[in-house]
Amino acid sequence: MREPEFVPSWYPLLLRRRRFVMAQAWAAGLLLVGLSLWAYMGQRQVRLASAGLDEVNQQLDRTGDDLHRLQEREAIKAELEQQDQIVEHLGVHVPAGRMLAEIEEQMPARMALTDFRLTTEESAAPQSPEDKARGLTPRISRKLRVSLMGFSPTEDELAQFLTNLVGVAYFGEVELVKAEDHADGGHLMRKFEVRFALNLDTSADAPGVAATTGGEATLAGGGQ
Repeated sequence: MREPEFVPSWYPLLLRRRRFVMAQAWAAGLLLVGLSLWAYMGQRQVRLASAGLDEVNQQLDRTGDDLHRLQEREAIKAELEQQDQIVEHLGVHVPAGRMLAEIEEQMPARMALTDFRLTTEESAAPQSPEDKARGLTPRISRKLRVSLMGFSPTEDELAQFLTNLVGVAYFGEVELVKAEDHADGGHLMRKFEVRFALNLDTSADAPGVAATTGGEATLAGGGQ
């Protein structure tokens, strides 16, 4: 005789659905864990990439600084080479150290120079018709043009500097090329450019640079 069943017919279906729901919950949990792990790894890669980018930017900054210093050195080298060419072109030795010492002595204490440039100028002296007919070579006059750039705290000190330069016997054609206001750190000062000429002729009647027996030249009128 068959034993009676007390389990309703819908109960096994309920159990199957429960197992299916549990399986879905586990799958969703595993998917969520996987997504979280994937997001963590992605953020870690982003942080590593960001750190690498910062390092690259720092290297670029250092490279830029090195390049800037290299360009400054190249500019200084080119300027020194140009000055060497000028000195070779002069044919006589001009004691630049003495000239700078003289400029410093004539400059008021609170003034400061920022740049110092030298150029040469050559010009042929006029010839008489007789000299031209005889085929004589015209005498070449040479001058050293000196440009001084710097800052002066007041207009009075700049004027005093110009007066002092005019008083130096072997500095000629002293002129103020530029003078303009310049603010630095809340202080107003004068930015200036002054030029003068130094005669490089070595003849006895040409003041400025006098020849010596050693083939060099000294500044005429200056102290030893």
